[in-house]
Amino acid sequence: MQTSNRIRLLGWICVVCSVLVAITGFLLDSQAIGAVEADTAIARFANGLFGVAVLGLMGGVFGLWSLRVGGSGWLPTIATLVTLIGLLLWMIGGLYLTTNASADQAFTPAGGLLSSIGMVVFGLAVLRAGHLNDWRRFVPFLVRVWFFVQLPLQIILFIGVRGFPSYTMLLGVFGVLWALVGYVVQSYASEQTGA
Repeated sequence: MQTSNRIRLLGWICVVCSVLVAITGFLLDSQAIGAVEADTAIARFANGLFGVAVLGLMGGVFGLWSLRVGGSGWLPTIATLVTLIGLLLWMIGGLYLTTNASADQAFTPAGGLLSSIGMVVFGLAVLRAGHLNDWRRFVPFLVRVWFFVQLPLQIILFIGVRGFPSYTMLLGVFGVLWALVGYVVQSYASEQTGA
């Protein structure tokens, strides 16, 4: 019972932090409108908020792994570790950008790619394991497929420094998908307690 409550807490942390991710997108868009440079106080704050929020998204990953929805073999364990390392790099990138929001750094793109690969593999393990029998089985896979879908959107929407502000859309969808991860963790943990 105590473990189930902790796992549900991880799901809640993931949901709350996914909302912070969406707020980050709004903040980045709001500062970009009429901004002369990318390194503003709002952009630095938003990047720091993103870094902290990504730390909380790890709760969803830990929750999914703890519930063994991907099975108990080596594949979900390795995929979880790769995802967590990627999210850690993403967090470091966000926190690094608090010093200079327009700085070039490799943490954020490397972390995004690494966490996406890990979560896609974990999502495939979830599908293979069959512990989730409804729409929730697709969530771990979809949450990181979005990374690969949004890459072309970024190229289209961010051509040039004065590209159309779209962080709200990109991080909004990202936040909704991670909120679903948190929901999957909470609901499945509750089912396991009731079973």
